[in-house]
Amino acid sequence: NKSIINTPNIITVDLRSFSLSENYIVIYATSNDLNKRIDKFLNEKLESFSRSRLQSLIISQKVTLDCKYIQSTSY
Repeated sequence: NKSIINTPNIITVDLRSFSLSENYIVIYATSNDLNKRIDKFLNEKLESFSRSRLQSLIISQKVTLDCKYIQSTSY
Protein backbone atom coordinates (compact mmCIF):
# COMPACT_ATOMS: atom_id res chain seq x y z
CA ASN A 1 0.00 0.00 0.00
CA LYS A 2 1.14 3.52 -0.74
CA SER A 3 1.05 6.12 1.96
CA ILE A 4 1.05 9.87 2.16
CA ILE A 5 4.75 10.68 2.16
CA ASN A 6 5.31 14.31 1.12
CA THR A 7 4.29 17.16 3.39
CA PRO A 8 1.98 18.87 3.08
CA ASN A 9 -0.11 17.04 0.52
CA ILE A 10 -3.42 18.42 -0.66
CA ILE A 11 -6.38 16.08 -0.72
CA THR A 12 -9.53 17.29 -2.46
CA VAL A 13 -12.94 15.63 -2.16
CA ASP A 14 -15.51 16.45 -4.87
CA LEU A 15 -18.96 16.75 -3.26
CA ARG A 16 -20.94 18.19 -6.18
CA SER A 17 -23.14 15.09 -6.41
CA PHE A 18 -24.35 15.59 -2.81
CA SER A 19 -26.11 18.95 -3.30
CA LEU A 20 -24.35 20.38 -0.28
CA SER A 21 -23.42 23.99 0.28
CA GLU A 22 -19.78 23.09 -0.41
CA ASN A 23 -18.68 21.66 -3.75
CA TYR A 24 -15.26 20.58 -2.57
CA ILE A 25 -13.48 19.90 0.67
CA VAL A 26 -9.73 20.47 0.79
CA ILE A 27 -7.68 18.70 3.44
CA TYR A 28 -3.98 19.06 4.09
CA ALA A 29 -2.13 15.88 5.03
CA THR A 30 1.09 16.14 7.02
CA SER A 31 3.84 13.82 8.18
CA ASN A 32 1.56 12.83 11.09
CA ASP A 33 -0.65 11.11 8.52
CA LEU A 34 2.03 8.75 7.21
CA ASN A 35 1.03 5.12 6.64
CA LYS A 36 -2.69 5.76 6.96
CA ARG A 37 -5.03 4.33 4.38
CA ILE A 38 -6.76 7.15 2.52
CA ASP A 39 -10.25 5.93 3.46
CA LYS A 40 -9.37 5.81 7.16
CA PHE A 41 -7.62 9.18 6.98
CA LEU A 42 -10.66 10.79 5.34
CA ASN A 43 -12.98 9.14 7.85
CA GLU A 44 -11.02 10.76 10.68
CA LYS A 45 -11.20 14.17 9.02
CA LEU A 46 -14.76 14.01 7.68
CA GLU A 47 -16.71 12.49 10.53
CA SER A 48 -20.08 13.36 8.97
CA PHE A 49 -19.41 10.90 6.12
CA SER A 50 -19.49 7.15 6.65
CA ARG A 51 -16.39 5.22 5.69
CA SER A 52 -18.37 3.32 3.05
CA ARG A 53 -19.52 6.64 1.52
CA LEU A 54 -15.92 7.83 1.44
CA GLN A 55 -14.80 4.58 -0.16
CA SER A 56 -17.47 5.06 -2.81
CA LEU A 57 -16.19 8.58 -3.50
CA ILE A 58 -12.66 7.24 -3.87
CA ILE A 59 -13.71 4.49 -6.28
CA SER A 60 -15.77 7.03 -8.27
CA GLN A 61 -12.65 9.19 -8.71
CA LYS A 62 -13.99 12.04 -6.58
CA VAL A 63 -10.86 12.22 -4.41
CA THR A 64 -7.51 13.60 -5.52
CA LEU A 65 -4.11 13.73 -3.89
CA ASP A 66 -1.99 16.57 -5.26
CA CYS A 67 -4.31 16.83 -8.29
CA LYS A 68 -4.07 13.11 -9.14
CA TYR A 69 -7.10 10.85 -8.78
CA ILE A 70 -6.92 8.20 -6.11
CA GLN A 71 -8.41 5.00 -7.48
CA SER A 72 -7.99 2.64 -4.56
CA THR A 73 -9.24 2.85 -0.99
CA SER A 74 -6.00 1.28 0.20
CA TYR A 75 -3.88 4.13 -1.21
